[in-house]
Amino acid sequence: MNKLLLIFTLLSLLTACGGKEEFGNAVIDTVPGLTDEERAVWRIANYVKYNDGKVPPLTLFKEAGIINVNEVNKESILKLISQKDFDTVNSKAELQILIDKYNKAIKKVQEYAKDKGNAPTVEDFLDIGVVDNELQTKIETLNTQIKGLPQDQLDKISLISILEILNKI
Repeated sequence: MNKLLLIFTLLSLLTACGGKEEFGNAVIDTVPGLTDEERAVWRIANYVKYNDGKVPPLTLFKEAGIINVNEVNKESILKLISQKDFDTVNSKAELQILIDKYNKAIKKVQEYAKDKGNAPTVEDFLDIGVVDNELQTKIETLNTQIKGLPQDQLDKISLISILEILNKI
């Protein structure tokens, strides 16, 4: 944990001095004693925190030991993570909890749209990363519009696509 605190402090100092994401990765790469898994988690954190540089490839999630991230949900998961305070979501375990909640809520949305489950709740959409002050009043319309999606769009439903629907409501 001390190593992670050191890295985070160094990243913050570099940013305060006008540093960019690439400098943060350089710092991460030179911190002694980090495992490859810790390095990968902090590379993801660095991208999300500074939203700069190359989008982390799926291989980086695998190196971090994070599962259930794929090409369909990666962009939405990065967006979800970026909504959080990374001081409190900065470990593999915390990231995995967010990803698992996201995937569970997406599956609930898909099952509801196929008439195989209950309607997603506000809490489900919050787990997906939908942040909207009027979500409570829009949820019925949102669920109805999701239910009307063609199968190919439903199979790829994500935070990004849900936000597109919500913006039209």
